[in-house]
Amino acid sequence: MKLRNHLAETRVELRSTERLLHEGWTFASLRRARVSGHLFRVSHGVYTRLDTWNNWRSEQQLLARVLALAPRQGPNAVWSGTSAAVLHGLPLYRPPDLRAEIILAGARSAENSSLLRRSRARIRSAEIIEVEGIRVTTLDRTVTDLARRHRPELALAAADAALRALVPAESHSALEPGPHVHECRERWLARLADSIDRRGVDRAARLLRITDCGAESVAESVSRYRLVTLGYDVRTQVRVAAPGGGHYRVDFELLDVGVLGEVDGRQKYTDPDLLGSRSADDALYDEKRREDWIRGRTTKRLIRWSPSDTVSLSTFERRLRAFGVPPPPLRNRRRFSFCGGGARRAGAD
Repeated sequence: MKLRNHLAETRVELRSTERLLHEGWTFASLRRARVSGHLFRVSHGVYTRLDTWNNWRSEQQLLARVLALAPRQGPNAVWSGTSAAVLHGLPLYRPPDLRAEIILAGARSAENSSLLRRSRARIRSAEIIEVEGIRVTTLDRTVTDLARRHRPELALAAADAALRALVPAESHSALEPGPHVHECRERWLARLADSIDRRGVDRAARLLRITDCGAESVAESVSRYRLVTLGYDVRTQVRVAAPGGGHYRVDFELLDVGVLGEVDGRQKYTDPDLLGSRSADDALYDEKRREDWIRGRTTKRLIRWSPSDTVSLSTFERRLRAFGVPPPPLRNRRRFSFCGGGARRAGAD
């Protein structure tokens, strides 16, 4: 969905107290609707239907909270972090909470609340843009802030999506990163190097060096993060010549062990947009024929896992071992820590 449509769709579902009173509600009926679960309070004085809130993904819930809170913030407020990410249309992998994030430039103090996380971080005017009239950190500043301050899985999935949006489409499936990809990475790394606040900078730099515009979903980004952390040398969007011309693409190749891998969710066989005119059975049969061809053409194993298998490093590692995937060579067998200092050998924890 286009960001502008996404913002408009979310805005139309929000109701202020004043609007509800104008539509015939009373303060007493509002209280009863909240108690009964008919209405959900997004922020002070702003509501939506509870079933609407529950049907939204976490990104849209956070976007709704930002839209509800924005009119109450001062002229120096700049939305940042996860809040900036949803305003830019970036995905968020398992956000820690739905508190909005904001920078109060020049403020003497910045107190947090149950709905809002405030900071007095330094920000340059060149790092601020407006999205639909809302002041927000630029896409570059948002990516580096996430890489410094949030879980690496969340930050990498957002950075991959940002990279995909910033570079030409022909770079998405290129065999090697092109100049546009290198330019974006170097710009992010230069921004980190120039940062006055050094917290999280080294970790963020390690993470942004492995960004990949070939990632077509959050599940692919998180899977690649797990594979790299385990020490595998990974290639993405692997091309395999298809029958009759053209080619198939496989999500991953674990180069050191000669194994192909794909991460699949249920939506591949249930989402009408992905199915097109095919039935679920047709999609399953087509995928079986594709998989058989890839195995026969490459003579390599092709394994599959689901997003739930990547929820933690240990869960994913157990999945690989259950499939008989050997560990990476000893020279690569390191778990790279993106949460603290440098790399440490596997098993050191």
